[in-house]
Amino acid sequence: MENIASHAQRRTSETLVAVWLLMLTASILPDILFNEFLTLSLPNLLWIKLGLLLLAIGGSFIWDVLKPTRFFTIFLVLLLLIESLRAMILESPDWQGYFGGSSPTFTEWMLGNQLLRVGAALLMIGMLFIWRGKSGLVYVKPGRLHAEVQPIPLLGIKAGEITWARFGWLAALAIGAGTAVFLFANGTLQADALTDLLPLMPFDLLFAAMNAFAEEVSYRAVLLAPLKAVVSPHQAVVLTALFFGIAHFYGVPYGVLGVVMATILGWLLSKSMIETEGIFWPWVIHFVQDVLIFSFMALGFVVPGG
Repeated sequence: MENIASHAQRRTSETLVAVWLLMLTASILPDILFNEFLTLSLPNLLWIKLGLLLLAIGGSFIWDVLKPTRFFTIFLVLLLLIESLRAMILESPDWQGYFGGSSPTFTEWMLGNQLLRVGAALLMIGMLFIWRGKSGLVYVKPGRLHAEVQPIPLLGIKAGEITWARFGWLAALAIGAGTAVFLFANGTLQADALTDLLPLMPFDLLFAAMNAFAEEVSYRAVLLAPLKAVVSPHQAVVLTALFFGIAHFYGVPYGVLGVVMATILGWLLSKSMIETEGIFWPWVIHFVQDVLIFSFMALGFVVPGG
């Protein structure tokens, strides 16, 4: 019995390592390493990633270690393909022609971008439904808004002390305030420029809502659903947080700092999604931050990717 238990534990550990390697393969970490640190251009890197992931899917039929990772890997492949298609459409002259051509305004460019992001998210939701029906959509529904926040020792939060109905708003305000301080400190915003933002605010709010929804679906709900049966909730939170963080290397803020900040945010959002079994609180927190970032982008005071 002891040998059987030891073997099962070793296989579980090996599966966990496999999940991490699959996630890092599908992330933009290989792109960052080749482009930024090795200064090498690999135009076929996407196909290399897809090839490795497809090999892992094939291997899951013959190797017990990979078997639990099969559906997680399938959704990584779908995510890569859909995101690649989205990028191709976004860069196509035909699509750009509908949204300001080669010199779009912020509103035109963002509308074209967010329509594709939401479209990609809806497509992924459809894939979840095909996979498991309504049970596959567990993290797409609003969720249990009054669920208890599980302990966060770093913040001094103990079990049963606070619910997401309260902590969600506090987290949104705290992250929003921190983001605002960072943007004011690192941007070039002039106080009188805030008046220029007022006409753009309705669009800013709309785009922030769309982006928060799209990213919560694509970077969290779609990955957490197949991870539920593979790794512990803690590991699922850390995995998706890092995947989300790496994806923001070319965002605002740019580089390693952006990855660290987005990973911390991703940890909180993934924790919220798992504990509430829904998208509402992650979306709210994400939305508040995006409103601030998009406001600075609209005024041209911060630029993605540097």
